[in-house]
Amino acid sequence: MIFTQTTDTPQKETPHMINLRKRGGKLYLWGEHLGVKVQRTTKTDCPVTAEKIRQEEVHRIEQANPTLAEAYHIQQEIKERKKKHESFSEPVVFEVGDWRNFQNWKIRDAVKVYTDSPNTSDNSRNALQDCISGVMDNSLPRKVSDMESLITYWQTKNDKPLSNNSIRVYLGRVRSCLNYVEKWSREYKPEAHYRVPMVDVPLKEQSREDVYLSPDEAERFLGVVEERWPAKHPIYVLLAYTGVRPVELARLRWDDVYLRNRVEDSLIVVKHKKGKKGGEVWRKRNVPMHPKVYTLLNSLTDRQGAVVKRYGGHYSTSTPKGRAKSPAFCFYPFNKARKLAQLPDHITCYALRHTFASWLRKKNVPLDAIAVILGHRDIQTTMRYAHLSNDDKAAYVQSLV
Repeated sequence: MIFTQTTDTPQKETPHMINLRKRGGKLYLWGEHLGVKVQRTTKTDCPVTAEKIRQEEVHRIEQANPTLAEAYHIQQEIKERKKKHESFSEPVVFEVGDWRNFQNWKIRDAVKVYTDSPNTSDNSRNALQDCISGVMDNSLPRKVSDMESLITYWQTKNDKPLSNNSIRVYLGRVRSCLNYVEKWSREYKPEAHYRVPMVDVPLKEQSREDVYLSPDEAERFLGVVEERWPAKHPIYVLLAYTGVRPVELARLRWDDVYLRNRVEDSLIVVKHKKGKKGGEVWRKRNVPMHPKVYTLLNSLTDRQGAVVKRYGGHYSTSTPKGRAKSPAFCFYPFNKARKLAQLPDHITCYALRHTFASWLRKKNVPLDAIAVILGHRDIQTTMRYAHLSNDDKAAYVQSLV
């Protein structure tokens, strides 16, 4: 596929965003071109001389940014031809690496245009450079096979191989760059535009049977926390014996805890937020108390504000920009306690919620009841939480004998 253009029509002067303004009897340059702002005087009141100075300023900016200048002129030419309903008729073959030859573009070429664009923020520019820092010299083409080799490079980095989630983030940054290029190419030649390769990163399959703790493993883990971090011990007891989400526990306040004379009458009102910013919906559910939770909450003396506190305050569940995040206790001291308790590395703080559901399942609690306690609206979700151990499966099969 090649690109075409006509050369039989005379070139018109391309409009620029740097204009001449008259102030105090003098003509000023005012505006921007290719992302470069210009606000200065021409020191003359002669329109001819001022126009010459303006053209020299435009020429200087375009020499400093040749790639963006060429793209700008192409876009202006497209607009002019669309107004006249003209099309490109004379075929012209471009060389590899030419800005207009999108079919033969390299990732390196796309990165150059993306990073040189004034529309690209500094954070996006630095993030992309971090992703492709080790492969820029290889001039990788845009083919899917080479994209897969880029992923292989990320997976086998000598200093620190990236996880699957990190690779997804890196791949998303590269796609943002290529999507920017695709947008430009679509305006120039719709039937031959630069196409972004779609590459999926397969995650390693993980057995769901191992995403929960047995009663012995849970007691060993809680014992380590109580010995090394006694102030954090109530947090993990509440997570393991209520099944609440970590973010729900961080938001739990004493106003939502109802301690009665009997443990059977006591409960916790858990609030969970669903939806995006501006359309959030709060859902409430009642969670009955386990005897260990009842004893623990009765032993706590500070019953003001949040149930679990951090340095006298509450655990944050959002970033300064308003994005949701996991509470700090999901990482520290959980990860250290997990290693000391000799638990598998893939066990996370959220596994305590799976553990609670699996214990209920082992006690033959109906799935619909488990779904209500966990706050699931779809019982299919509950089935992913309520795991059966190999011993339980063997016992059920032996019961047929």
